[in-house]
Amino acid sequence: MTHPAPDHDTAKRRNQLVLEYLKVRRALGGLGVLLPAALLVYAALPAGAMQPSISEFYYTHMDGFLVGCLCAIGVFLASYKGYPRDPARGEWLSDRVLTLAAGLGAFGVALFPVRNPATPNLCTDPITVGLECHAGLLHFGSAALFLVAIALMSIFQFTRKDRGPMPGNRILWTSHNILYVACGAVMLAAIGVLGLVAMVPAIKSFAGRVNLIFWAETVAVLAFATAWLVKSKSLDRPLAALSRLGAQAGR
Repeated sequence: MTHPAPDHDTAKRRNQLVLEYLKVRRALGGLGVLLPAALLVYAALPAGAMQPSISEFYYTHMDGFLVGCLCAIGVFLASYKGYPRDPARGEWLSDRVLTLAAGLGAFGVALFPVRNPATPNLCTDPITVGLECHAGLLHFGSAALFLVAIALMSIFQFTRKDRGPMPGNRILWTSHNILYVACGAVMLAAIGVLGLVAMVPAIKSFAGRVNLIFWAETVAVLAFATAWLVKSKSLDRPLAALSRLGAQAGR
């Protein structure tokens, strides 16, 4: 049975929707590159200072930039609808659920600053539901939610276009899918590193000397940016050029 071709208005709306998705993806990728780059530039200035983590730049002159960038990422993610869940392909999550969770995580990182020993805790009063407000838990929980949701998005949702036939529905290892899975794996690995720093005192001492938390977070944010830039087709030409160079080198 053949399906009727979409009319002109339907095709136009579909093309506009695709263009809007590409713009949002480019914005997310651009913000992901801009955030750590701007913080590093500030740290290199005479009036600046390197911080142990991205979050601790909140207590420098970059506080407004950091909060604004995180909130912008949160807005873009929370407003990104993406594609609906496809039960026929065995999907248990949708773009909407993951990007909404990631957006809420980005807002949480911005609105619940990491606790700085040089400043009073910003959230010490008991909450009316009987739980003690723990600023650090809210901050790190939000950061974990953001990174885990985006890692799952990169590994499972960005690869859905290039999947094998049912019932296996396995990832086809195209160059794009390799990058998506690699970016997701890097984000999950960064969470593992941050968890080790938090739990192992010896690693925490070493991490403080080399700013390991900052660099782990930076790698995770750049992986986030790379996945969205690839999804926005912004890196198609460089990737094609690398593929041609690889093919020529293999001859």
